[in-house]
Amino acid sequence: MGTEVSRLVPSAAPAELAEEAERSAPAGLQPMVDAWQRYRFFEGLARAVLAPGRPILLVLDDLHWCDQETVTWVVFLLGFAKQASLLVAGSVRPDELSHNGEVAAAIRQLRSAGLVVDVELAPLDVAGTGELAEALLGRPLGVDEELLVQAASGGYPLFVLEAARSLADPAHSAATLPAVDLDAVLRRRLERASPAAQEVAGLVAAIGRNFSLDLLGQATKADADTLVQAVDELWRLRILRESATGYDFSHDLMRDAAYAAVSPARRWLLHRRVAEALEVVHAHQLDRVAAQLAEQYVRGGQPDRALVYFRKAAETATSLFANAEAVRLYGRCLELIEAMPDARDRDAQELEILQAMSAPSNALYGYASPVVQTTLEKTVLFAERLGRTPVLVRSLVALFGTRFVQGNIEQAYEVADRALTLAGGDTELAAQAHFAFAGSVMSLGQPAAAATHFDLAIELSHASISLLVGTLWVPKISSGPVNRMNGLKLWSVSTRSWR
Repeated sequence: MGTEVSRLVPSAAPAELAEEAERSAPAGLQPMVDAWQRYRFFEGLARAVLAPGRPILLVLDDLHWCDQETVTWVVFLLGFAKQASLLVAGSVRPDELSHNGEVAAAIRQLRSAGLVVDVELAPLDVAGTGELAEALLGRPLGVDEELLVQAASGGYPLFVLEAARSLADPAHSAATLPAVDLDAVLRRRLERASPAAQEVAGLVAAIGRNFSLDLLGQATKADADTLVQAVDELWRLRILRESATGYDFSHDLMRDAAYAAVSPARRWLLHRRVAEALEVVHAHQLDRVAAQLAEQYVRGGQPDRALVYFRKAAETATSLFANAEAVRLYGRCLELIEAMPDARDRDAQELEILQAMSAPSNALYGYASPVVQTTLEKTVLFAERLGRTPVLVRSLVALFGTRFVQGNIEQAYEVADRALTLAGGDTELAAQAHFAFAGSVMSLGQPAAAATHFDLAIELSHASISLLVGTLWVPKISSGPVNRMNGLKLWSVSTRSWR
């Protein structure tokens, strides 16, 4: 359990487990795409959440922004914890949910299983609006004032907040309270701050959600006293609020308003400063902020640096079974590479990304997917162009798997035959090629030839055959000659897992 949890929170695992993980993966967390490993990861996280042995409340705010892997794990958790005292409370905006099909489908699935209780939160009525406004103003409201605040805000809490603040402004009275123009109100609130505080607000907006004073201090040119005074001012104006890790904007719309107030040229500079600050503050755990760093470098006009961090973020996502996120991040890498000038180095970088993208794409979409097929065909094309024979053989073996599962047996045979011809004397490549060739001839009605090549695949392989699209475990024979039935058995097991 500790080893799995350490993939997300290294400090949460006991020291001996952390040392064991470091020994087994000295270069960092390795990509894990096989289904059984994903199940073990999900189970380890579920057991960690349930470990206290007491009633657990798990709160998921803004569930409509949730990624596919997280919501899949939540579904797993609810099925795994049938006898546990567990309550998951999630908030979601129906209008935003329509843009996240995975979360919508998961909620429908849980609702069908009787595991979801919907509690719709409508805008506040007049009484609720008056109660909230009274709490904000610190005084009772008359009936006319309650009606005016309700009319100005529509009962939406954020609008009630701004309407109440307008009501407290001596320039307004209950009779002149205007309808809330939220954009104008947010701009006016920012304009009330001092120039130094407004500058800090723009920098914070460039950072995004949640920031620490350490990060802000690294990203700004201001001295510590000036910085703290600016943050305090924004906090007193309720533009910023305290969060678990430092500070954040009091509302997403306030962040948007602060960012909109920054000129495009200054945004470019701020994003560069934020990226450099992130590298300093998180120097010992860059993989944890790699995606954030990549976005900052993109917006700061440094695509080369962004490419490095998008790739690192994709590798981290793959190690956490976040296959959809990994594919998205590798896609960002390809977009950046495509914008580079034509050069051999560009082709080499694209080949590396396509190779890395194959396994999470297969785990996400399956062997028969056109997405996986296109990725592998591009990999073959670039490997040929660059003369990378080992990569070409591995890509052909993976493409064989796609063709085979699609039912294109003759094409699968042609691909496998080519891989076998190119493998030459390389033991690892030959093992993969013999396996693919054996599978294709077996399906073409040549069991004797298939058995011979299965024998060779087993003989040449180690404990497993590492394919571009995953890992194939091969049974080893303790002594004596290779038994052909083991090869046939291997094929029947592997094809079931592929289908």
